[in-house]
Amino acid sequence: MDTIPQQVTEAVRAVADATRPYPGDLADVRRRARRRKRRQTGFAAAAAMAVLAVAGVVVTGGPGSGPDVLPAASADAAAEVRLQRLFLDGAARPARLTGESGMAEIIGSGTLTIHDVTGTERWDRVVGLPDGTMVAAGGFGDRAVLGRAAPLPADQVEYRLVVTEPDGRPRLERDVRRAGETVSLLTATASTAYLWRPSGLVAHDLATGSERPVVSAKALGLAKVPAGAADLTGDRLALARGGDGCVVRILDGPAATPAAELPVTGDCERITRIRLSPDGRMVAVVHQGATAIPGVTVFRIGDGAVLARSAAVVLDPATGALAGRPAAEEQLVAIAWWGERWVRGVSYRTDAATGEEAASKPFADFDLRW
Repeated sequence: MDTIPQQVTEAVRAVADATRPYPGDLADVRRRARRRKRRQTGFAAAAAMAVLAVAGVVVTGGPGSGPDVLPAASADAAAEVRLQRLFLDGAARPARLTGESGMAEIIGSGTLTIHDVTGTERWDRVVGLPDGTMVAAGGFGDRAVLGRAAPLPADQVEYRLVVTEPDGRPRLERDVRRAGETVSLLTATASTAYLWRPSGLVAHDLATGSERPVVSAKALGLAKVPAGAADLTGDRLALARGGDGCVVRILDGPAATPAAELPVTGDCERITRIRLSPDGRMVAVVHQGATAIPGVTVFRIGDGAVLARSAAVVLDPATGALAGRPAAEEQLVAIAWWGERWVRGVSYRTDAATGEEAASKPFADFDLRW
């Protein structure tokens, strides 16, 4: 085998040691890339602040932040997991957003999917579970529908609880109505649906249909059960009683032991939605005031601190731009926790007379982060 003479090897090594490193060596490339990234980040941040200043958009966060218009929803990071699902419920027939009839769910920035309503004639309320199943509730026979010109006789009207498989097939259909009583779905887990009855909040076992009381209406100080300004996580209930104005009460356990009172300040006349964080330590609240523009406030329950606050997106029915609210339409806002410091919301309109989604520019989703 040929070999390189020792003196040649030593000469080459000496020249190499005296030579400056090539500017493209890996360590130097990485250092220069980091410097370039820092410069670009600084330029981008300055440009973003300039754009926001021109547009008048303020991203709020912290107790000192005042209400302003929320920015449109940002592109969703693939690594982030939605902690809760976001449905456009609350209307009599809350779909017809894309010419389809069903229940609409926001699944990404500006993106929705329509779930077929099965098991009953409509879904007034739906709870989506992490495994893809849905627990829904709605009336059957209490209204005129396509193919039936009038409601059914009172003794044939039902209020059905429906559980669907992830593929949409109904797994359970059960009439939970009792003669002479109102009933509505608050929330659900994989095994239990929590229902409001005149007696208070009850836990309905999905497997057996048996029910047990969770907290009585008397303990809550309610003459009648609330329609929707409430939420439950574990044994923690967040509730806005109609006569209390803009105050969210946090109550723990079957005795409804008071844990906190959270007043919404500013332009607020009524609270329309409440959503507890999955760990029960924070609560997001949708409220409306004299301006009829829905606002969103996020509280930390432990000390009552306001973590974020802003006004929601207001839709022009023709263009989708920010605008005032036409009297003929009602604007609804639904919210969900999509991260530990991230509430995703959707603003949508319904016709006040029919309860159906407005045909033009039916929704806009937005983010509240802090």
